[in-house]
Amino acid sequence: MRIRTVDELVDVDDPAWPHLERLLAASTATALPVDPDRGRDTIRRLQVTARSFLGAMALHCGGIVAEHGWFRLYGGGGEHLPDLAAVNGIGEPGEPAPAPGAMLVGHDVLGGRFAIDGGGLGVAPGEVCYYAPDTLE
Repeated sequence: MRIRTVDELVDVDDPAWPHLERLLAASTATALPVDPDRGRDTIRRLQVTARSFLGAMALHCGGIVAEHGWFRLYGGGGEHLPDLAAVNGIGEPGEPAPAPGAMLVGHDVLGGRFAIDGGGLGVAPGEVCYYAPDTLE
């Protein structure tokens, strides 16, 4: 796999962030600030472009808090949230590592976890799944 530079990941046609900003403006959710260098490092480690929602969140916000703080999505990290790469144990690009079976993307205050199925959850690759702590399902 060719490792893309930060500029290749960031400088894309049709970035997702403006679309996410419109969705956030129409909701009560809040995008947390991110240090620009931390956001760029996160997108570099993830090796996804800013055209994707995942890449846009990593680059442009520390995370998203919704429902009065009950629900949190990870982004580029910040004071109160880890970044997407760190929470998923993703290190430097090119380091030998197995492909993740799922990517953790958020949590709720009750301990529930939200993850994108990468083939390891048995649902369907790309589907967002919720692990409920009360049912363990």
